[in-house]
Amino acid sequence: MKMIPAPSSDHQRRPFWHLSAPRHAFPALLLVFCLLCGFLPAEAETALSENAAASAAGALGASPLLSAALSLLEEGNFFVARYNALTGSYVRAVFPLGMPYLWGGAYSRTMFSRAPDWYPTRVCYSDSEFFEEGRIYLGGFDCLGYIRWIWLDNHLGQIPSLSTLLDDLSLQRRRCLFSSSEALSRPAPADWEELAALLTPGDLYVNRKEGGGRHIMMYLGTPRMWGFTEDSVLAGCLDDLLMIHCGLNPSYGERMQRYIDAHPDRYGTCHTTDGGVAVSLLGPSGADAPFHAHVQQTDYDYFNLDGTLLTVYPTDTVLQSAWYPASRFD
Repeated sequence: MKMIPAPSSDHQRRPFWHLSAPRHAFPALLLVFCLLCGFLPAEAETALSENAAASAAGALGASPLLSAALSLLEEGNFFVARYNALTGSYVRAVFPLGMPYLWGGAYSRTMFSRAPDWYPTRVCYSDSEFFEEGRIYLGGFDCLGYIRWIWLDNHLGQIPSLSTLLDDLSLQRRRCLFSSSEALSRPAPADWEELAALLTPGDLYVNRKEGGGRHIMMYLGTPRMWGFTEDSVLAGCLDDLLMIHCGLNPSYGERMQRYIDAHPDRYGTCHTTDGGVAVSLLGPSGADAPFHAHVQQTDYDYFNLDGTLLTVYPTDTVLQSAWYPASRFD
């Protein structure tokens, strides 16, 4: 088994993520003031529109949704640094080691109460392939809990359940961009580059795979939009889709086990995870990923971006899927 690189443990106390760099301080402060007053300003809606315009122009734009999503990656993550550099944003990791995956994990008021120093703990209330009912784990999100937190953090509407997003034809007729449902006759383009041209960073992709497992992810843009070129490690997949999600990832299990072992008084009864918030590549070119590993119960293909693992999300077993514009849930 290949060794999976881990982020450095050398870190300073970090604040929660910020929407922009100091040169954009006034808009950021205005947004914070409006959120504290309990309403969403027109600037947030404008930010989504500006992000869509940037996407249409082939550039990556700053977005409150992306800023929140990226803040739950680990400190030193390649995509956080690149996002800040490209957009002038000032996103920092909420937790130095990132947000772990937890089966059934949803937002609670205690989840971030001791960040960045401590994770909460949770009892798992049902079995999955990896998690066991009754065992204690580090408190984290499942895939839908993570997406719902992003929307909550931006004072936006509630994201429905995965079964509703996949099976409710009335909802799909009103809100979805593409669906595999034959009854809807709204299939996604088979060409990934064509599909990317119709998406905006922040859009949501939900699917059901063989065996019944469902998953939801957020679109971040293409590698080309993130500054990768023909002479980069992602030269063969510049028009594939970068997706952020809370799910399987080869870096988290060992990383979180080391954290548990380093704090036996607090986490001595905890068990590690098999994933967390990470970025994956969706598209056909990922089959050319140069690295492969079997970690815990899963086989991974991945690229190594200066120590950040970009895993390939396999689509060959997807049976049902739908794409939703972020703007339909604001």
